[in-house]
Amino acid sequence: MYLEHLVPKFITVLSSPRCFIKRLLHRDLVSFGLMANLNFLAKNGVFDKVDGIVDVGANIGQFAYMAHTALPDLAIYSYEPDPECFNRLEHTFSEHKIQGKAFPIALADSEGSINLNIYESSANNSILSRHNERVLSVKKVACSTLDLQYDELSSLKSIFLKIDVQGAELAVLSGAVELLKRCKFVQLEVSLVNAYSGNAHIADIMAVMRSADFSCWEILDVLRKKKPNELGILEMDLLFAKTGVTNES
Repeated sequence: MYLEHLVPKFITVLSSPRCFIKRLLHRDLVSFGLMANLNFLAKNGVFDKVDGIVDVGANIGQFAYMAHTALPDLAIYSYEPDPECFNRLEHTFSEHKIQGKAFPIALADSEGSINLNIYESSANNSILSRHNERVLSVKKVACSTLDLQYDELSSLKSIFLKIDVQGAELAVLSGAVELLKRCKFVQLEVSLVNAYSGNAHIADIMAVMRSADFSCWEILDVLRKKKPNELGILEMDLLFAKTGVTNES
């Protein structure tokens, strides 16, 4: 987790053995650090007033599975535009009996269609071009905004929103002005490097979230450079809380 380069891994494993077992059983769905932190916050009542989860950039259902494990009573609404990933996402929902619904569309700042770049690792798929990686194919997919999903999400009044769209976070936030008013928490994957052409900068994301009355409240996970002779953070999963919400918990 945060001190993984200083603390032996077995110590972090001992801190959350259930998450470690889930990681062994479902390696394709579980990020140990993220799942451990979601479980910790859930057990401490941080998400008690949340009434539903919206998962943007769902891929094959990694976050949906981890969120379902931490908050099994909440319905999850997942959005994933890549047809192959969407099929696996629906399988994840079915296999693990996740409440909610999956939608085969991209979310951005307008309605219509958009080109999705497909890479060797589907986790890198994006509407943006990734530096130093060959695009395998380009798929035209249906696109909408979170605000235009009102009918599907109208029952939710206290939302936990997660956005992981490989650099296109600002486009999603631009199309979610009204929905953000119903959110208590927003989890955003933010990049600290220019992995994509025109990807969102962490400073811009912070500014947008502040203007929407959110503050950065917690670091849920960190992706570091993998080479032993290199130090530095590539990405972080940040948890933003609506002003005043954490004082209520």
